[in-house]
Amino acid sequence: MKEGVIKSHSLFFAIVFLLVLFSNNTYAAMQCSDGVDNDSDGFVDFPDDVGCVDANDSDEMNVAGPPTTSIKAGGLTYLAKTFLGPNLLQNAGLEDGSTSWSKSSAFSIDSTVAHSGSNSFKMQDAQVYPYADSASQTVAIKKGRYTISGWIKIDNIADTDVYALASPGVRLSLVGAGVTSVIQGTADWGYFETTDISISQDSTVTFKLELYNEPNGTAWFDDLELHQQIENPIQAFLKYPNFRGMLFDDQSQDIIIRESVLPPEGTALADFSIRNTIIDESDQSVVATQDIDAQTEIDVQMDGSSLELGHTYLLHSMLVQKSDNSVLYEYPPYRISKLSGVSRNIMKVAVDEHNRILKNGVPTFMLGVYDSGLGYTLSKSTWEDSLITNRRLFELPINFYINYWYGITPLDNMNVLLEIMGDHNISYLQTGNCFSSSPPSGFFIDTDDAYLSGLAANPSLGGYYTIDECTANLVPTMFSQYDRLRSFDPGSVTFSALMSPAAMPLWKDTADILSMDPYPIMGAEPVGGYNIKQVADWTKSSLEASDYSRPTVTVTQFFKGYSTGHIPTKSEMRNMAYMAIAEGSGGVFFWSIGNGYGALQTVCTDWCEEKIQHFTNLKEVLTELKSLEQVFLSLDREDLLQSNNNSNIHTKIKYIDGKGYVIAYNYANTAQEVTFAWLNDISAINVYNEDRTIIPSGKNISDSFGAYEAHIYEISEGTYVPDTISPSSPSGLSVQ
Repeated sequence: MKEGVIKSHSLFFAIVFLLVLFSNNTYAAMQCSDGVDNDSDGFVDFPDDVGCVDANDSDEMNVAGPPTTSIKAGGLTYLAKTFLGPNLLQNAGLEDGSTSWSKSSAFSIDSTVAHSGSNSFKMQDAQVYPYADSASQTVAIKKGRYTISGWIKIDNIADTDVYALASPGVRLSLVGAGVTSVIQGTADWGYFETTDISISQDSTVTFKLELYNEPNGTAWFDDLELHQQIENPIQAFLKYPNFRGMLFDDQSQDIIIRESVLPPEGTALADFSIRNTIIDESDQSVVATQDIDAQTEIDVQMDGSSLELGHTYLLHSMLVQKSDNSVLYEYPPYRISKLSGVSRNIMKVAVDEHNRILKNGVPTFMLGVYDSGLGYTLSKSTWEDSLITNRRLFELPINFYINYWYGITPLDNMNVLLEIMGDHNISYLQTGNCFSSSPPSGFFIDTDDAYLSGLAANPSLGGYYTIDECTANLVPTMFSQYDRLRSFDPGSVTFSALMSPAAMPLWKDTADILSMDPYPIMGAEPVGGYNIKQVADWTKSSLEASDYSRPTVTVTQFFKGYSTGHIPTKSEMRNMAYMAIAEGSGGVFFWSIGNGYGALQTVCTDWCEEKIQHFTNLKEVLTELKSLEQVFLSLDREDLLQSNNNSNIHTKIKYIDGKGYVIAYNYANTAQEVTFAWLNDISAINVYNEDRTIIPSGKNISDSFGAYEAHIYEISEGTYVPDTISPSSPSGLSVQ
């Protein structure tokens, strides 16, 4: 009999329920209606062969994919509207000439060309004045989010420098915070805008009409604007359920909403209450209502245990005026989908209540690499040979893989790649990403429903790589894409890699894995060393954006940052990985083994000695991380560490299989000493993969750290028994 298949009435009826519930095809069906005992367990077809719903049973599955489901994804249903405050720029239409503006010699007032009114700013002969590159205005602003915009007309804005590193042009800039797209060429008046620019504290900023990379030609600017985005009176964020609004019946049934109220001008918190209602979408009945006094910020808890399996619900958060019980404002509702816990086992990738990544229901510490290039083919052997010969990919103990050149690869070819990935237990993330200020363009997952459905049906397709260092003005675009992907493929994840800590909260409803890509080893090493702790800081920013209610998987550096930089050493990669893990990362991705600026393939065209050494370093770091996977996946046990006498040494504590683990790193760029106190007496301390041990002192552990260095301590509890056998010299004499 096949292992893992329990022939019981309770499981039978659970499976019957699931198959009734999951009636629409999102995935291709198993071989459960062919009259054949596919897995040789003595049963034929459903309902007699309950193995037909075992997603881990490859013998029972059709090669096209996991079982049929109509799992309904939830989450935020649409984005909240944005309101703008007054224009903070003076003389924004230039009707008073250049009053309130500082300008360079390349700028002048033009009274013959304007978008509205009589005047505009004209830029001409920028290359005559190569360092006089702007007109600007300085403005005092408050902490918050901002929008910059304006109208620009251009005539023959082009490049005369054949050695320019980037295309020259013009743009609007809030210096150090946000920019509009660079434009060039010849075009009539066009409107340009960038929204959701985050300002982390009250400050003075400069709004600039910016010439990028010294263009020639002529440009005009008019009707310029800088607005603060006014926060909605009530904000809501669904912290739990923490994955696509899916409330699984075998996990916590406490629905948790983070809510905050900003009273409109002239009112006070005491004037309002917060009303939360849960409405069954099947019949629009109200199943729960809760009223509480308005507060600046609060986590509200509602009981979801009575919600019915297979139903979806809308959670509404409203700001109510107490004086007349009227609803002043309603935040966009969150959809909650009540599902059986068994359904996680037939989802390719999901997230559990502890923010652990699941593959077919099994907790997994995500280890992955980015790649690019190689091309594609319909020949499985040819493609696999290319991955082996050119990348040595399957020597790396990874479980996720991205090749961001494959976003427009035909479905038939992708299925070949996915079959190869499946053979090696690797889940693939298909690309369809924005980058910088550019939205996704031409990717098949966005333009072709049949392509997306076919891709989603493949069991080795873990999800989608959608957000790559994008500016916050693309949040609406990427939310729309996320809504499409979770609808077509609910049993998958979307993955992001962002690079603005201040903007991270704006992205919290646009991806399942909210991550950043800190790359601290860029250019020549500065005095005091590279800022390696950027990895820790950005990992924390990723988690703080959702108040630690969504998973993050930190993208770490495996490339040469500029010609004066270097590909990180094994020690640097190891330290960066453990920094991320100690701060809460649920995995580590490395960029990049592929083609592209600074990546591994630029070292040499073949497997030269230098490339082999870099690859070996990566392999050894990944192998070490893989060996600790079950440690990383175990639940945190911060209660076991009683004290830490050095605040520069950050830790995460685990306990599994009778041993404690302290994942520790030095946040400082100078050497540090530390003593930890464990809850219980310690019998032995092994410093993981460093070929050394530490003699415990009762419950205490003392050790040294180099700058940004990480150590993993494996702790055995009990009474320490010192070695009583004297060491011997080569001659056999006792060493005194």
